[in-house]
Amino acid sequence: IYRRFYPKDMKIPTMDITSLSKMQLSIINKILEKPDTTQNEIAKSVGESKQVVNYHLKVLSKAGVVRLRREGRKTRCYVTDEFQKYVRVNNGSTIG
Repeated sequence: IYRRFYPKDMKIPTMDITSLSKMQLSIINKILEKPDTTQNEIAKSVGESKQVVNYHLKVLSKAGVVRLRREGRKTRCYVTDEFQKYVRVNNGSTIG
């Protein structure tokens, strides 16, 4: 019997890169280009509404791909270390 132990707070990415939509890939690439970016900045750069970006960020957050941090009225976005490692191992340094 084999057992795997993971740190208590660690999230294993449940989303495969191939299952990401074009919008989700665009959002992830924008965050990788500029870590600590805000939802508003992402919405402007990908040409979508804040609501659309917010929806995709929540999906990506639940999957363990991005981490969101509130700062007053702004939401800062980061790609998780686990997902960055997953991308490097499975697909090189860029995605999409």
